[in-house]
Amino acid sequence: MIPEQHFDLLRRMPVFGGLCDGSLQLILSRGRMVTWAAGEYLFHEGAGAESFFVLEQGTVIVERQWEGKTLCLGRLKRGDCIGEMAIIDLLPRSASVRADVNCVAIEITLA
Repeated sequence: MIPEQHFDLLRRMPVFGGLCDGSLQLILSRGRMVTWAAGEYLFHEGAGAESFFVLEQGTVIVERQWEGKTLCLGRLKRGDCIGEMAIIDLLPRSASVRADVNCVAIEITLA
């Protein structure tokens, strides 16, 4: 049984908002819950991608390497998609993402 809060989370996202409950059920049935402790990386810049994440709890920092320095590109919060661009454009991850605090997310795998 998929919790109603997961349906609500996806319904509020523009990328999923127009989908019917049956489609959301299919997407969520392929998902799994994952957690990261503060400071852990969800993934690294340049890595391949077979999944993306919907952040359910916590915040993450999006970082990119530039001329030997780590640049903070932004922060993502509950309800945000993480890593979807690598799925859409079929290229390696364009940035690294690190948990700012303890995080919980729904991982949606396409493979």
